[in-house]
Amino acid sequence: MFDIPLFRDHILENLLKFNSAILISRLWLPWLLIVAAVLALAVWILRRPLKEGLWAGLFYDEQYKFNRRSPKDWWGLFFLVAAFVITGVYVFSLENSLFESFDTMGFGTMRNMKEGVVPNFDTIRITPLAFWDLSTLYAVTHNIYMIKSYLLAQLAVAVVCMYCFFNYIPVARRLTMLAVFLLTPTMLQTAQIIFSEREIIIAVMLSLICLRHFCRTQKFRWLTGFLFFMIMALYTKENCVLFYFGIVVASVLYRIWQEDITPRSFLHPWRTLGKMPLEVLLGIGLFSFLVTYSLLIPSTDENLYLSFNQSSSLQEFIRYYGFELSLLTAAVVVLLWQMQKHSDSRINPMFRGGGLLVGGISVAAGMIILGLIPKTWHLYGKTYYLLLPTLFALAWLFQNMRNFVVLMLVSVTILAYSARADIIGYTSEEGHYYRQVADFMAQQRQETTQEPINIFLIERPCPDERQIWAFETWNMAYHYYFYPYPMVFKTKFYNLKDLKRMLYNKIVYDKLLYQYAYPMIPQNKPQTGDWVIIHKQNREPDTLNIIKDLSEPSYENKLFEVYHAK
Repeated sequence: MFDIPLFRDHILENLLKFNSAILISRLWLPWLLIVAAVLALAVWILRRPLKEGLWAGLFYDEQYKFNRRSPKDWWGLFFLVAAFVITGVYVFSLENSLFESFDTMGFGTMRNMKEGVVPNFDTIRITPLAFWDLSTLYAVTHNIYMIKSYLLAQLAVAVVCMYCFFNYIPVARRLTMLAVFLLTPTMLQTAQIIFSEREIIIAVMLSLICLRHFCRTQKFRWLTGFLFFMIMALYTKENCVLFYFGIVVASVLYRIWQEDITPRSFLHPWRTLGKMPLEVLLGIGLFSFLVTYSLLIPSTDENLYLSFNQSSSLQEFIRYYGFELSLLTAAVVVLLWQMQKHSDSRINPMFRGGGLLVGGISVAAGMIILGLIPKTWHLYGKTYYLLLPTLFALAWLFQNMRNFVVLMLVSVTILAYSARADIIGYTSEEGHYYRQVADFMAQQRQETTQEPINIFLIERPCPDERQIWAFETWNMAYHYYFYPYPMVFKTKFYNLKDLKRMLYNKIVYDKLLYQYAYPMIPQNKPQTGDWVIIHKQNREPDTLNIIKDLSEPSYENKLFEVYHAK
């Protein structure tokens, strides 16, 4: 049942259908073409200033290459390869089916596999370029091992991009930094199917590589590459807006430090902007996103994504992201110390590589203001919202730690914490237990006639909206693997809203949901013949009343009990 072929049938037809659908849905492409046209016009208007000057001291001039005769470089490479292998082992030792998490079990994944990715360009998210590659991938294969192999290849590309961009850090330190970064819980736990963070890293790194080449050569092909990858990053995940905004802030502060901007500059704003052509272009890109956001997204209180993932207090936020905020704080302390050390110099470290750290600080500040913490079961404990701050904080620390002993102590400390957090995160993954229950239900299917299997489901205690969401994801995963064998899912509704939702699903079932889900029926108690699946954490009074009327479990594992109502 769970053995999906390596490749799908009708691959060419799927490729054309999936990718044409993603290009024309939700009018995101015309908007990005308008943004590209505006940026092209701005480049043409600012072509002379762009050729005349260099941008702020965002990048270092040093470039270090791998030295085959250096034992330190080889040891650094060994550490990086080991970290990548550990990541691969982590990925493939998780549940290798759609039961890996509620995200992969859900409607979004099922729809993407059957129809291609539908871009997020609506009242909830502005991320139309997120998962742009999955339409092609799902057109070719649904096999989880193939999909995870692709994701590891994507991670390898991200590592190469980071290695190339951070070439101003000596090779041994750079390779060690990347190894440590891969093993932090912030990064390691994004190695699963559901995250777009690898795309962000690739787009941000390529944009910065192109920008650095343009600052050195003033060749417009590099500027085009910078703008292309910047827009790609912005419309892949919203927090990239904060990162590039931080870079603009650092650049403007640099020009004030250099006295290129003075109080008199406000008397000639157009002339002043002409001195900052790259900042203007970046600002146009950011402004385009903010316009889109203001037109489509409701207020913070009304936005479903934000309201669903916001924390209740600053203390909870700090406790949740303690590791990432500690790294960022350490990097800021080093930055402030160096600023004080070079306070009488025009080569201030704040504007000599520190601008990237300011970008990371901006992302963290934005997350603090919004109080964003992933709240769903399969995401809670994962801290990928602060991935960019973690990356640039680590890069800043490793760049400025010149003492070998200090470098090793910091690395060991980070790795020790990461190992503990990664092990806790790994043991909290529950996909294996959902798969085991599905295996048991598969046996019941094989042992019965074509009469439908009725499943009465009681998940763990949770808010009502998540209860019904979990119920539907169970249903869709079973539909994907068991169809066309008939099944019916039942559950007790907890409020009128849930009941209306299930009744609505019954109404539209014949028109749409039969493609993705089995019939869903609201029911207070199991009926004779129902298979009753109960999460062991759920010992609410209603659940206990149901259990007392049942015989011994027909199957159980660490999370679930399965009864057969008679």
